[in-house]
Amino acid sequence: MTTPEPVSTAAKDDPAKSPYAIWTTTNSYLKGTKVVWHHNVYVAKWWTKSDVPDNPVLNSWETPWELVGPVLPGETPIPQPTLPSGTYPDWAGTSQYDKGDRVLFDGTPYEAKWWTQGDSPEAASANPDSSPWTPLTQDEIDQLLGGVSTTK
Repeated sequence: MTTPEPVSTAAKDDPAKSPYAIWTTTNSYLKGTKVVWHHNVYVAKWWTKSDVPDNPVLNSWETPWELVGPVLPGETPIPQPTLPSGTYPDWAGTSQYDKGDRVLFDGTPYEAKWWTQGDSPEAASANPDSSPWTPLTQDEIDQLLGGVSTTK
């Protein structure tokens, strides 16, 4: 089975108009992560780093990326889930956090995967494997809010 041909345009990907983060060679991506590359949306089939999403392959099993489709006109970034201030303490670089501790970082809730101090939750988006933080899922946030969703 061959992979479908991606849509290609000469214009550069624009983070302000892309529904997902723009793929970069330095980030690692967990299974299920969606990215934009050359105006197309891709989803990771397994953990990957440095594998170009539109790299031509003969068989679909040779690439960690699956083409979802083109970024459609008018699409904008997916709002990130947030929680009201005070739901959890704000992250502080000097504080120590144990596994399971939760914090807010710019309104986004994160949970510590292991003991940490000084590691910003912001790094979780660039390298989720080595970051001690993982963002809470929309389902976890909905449970905390009693089924009411809040986004930035």
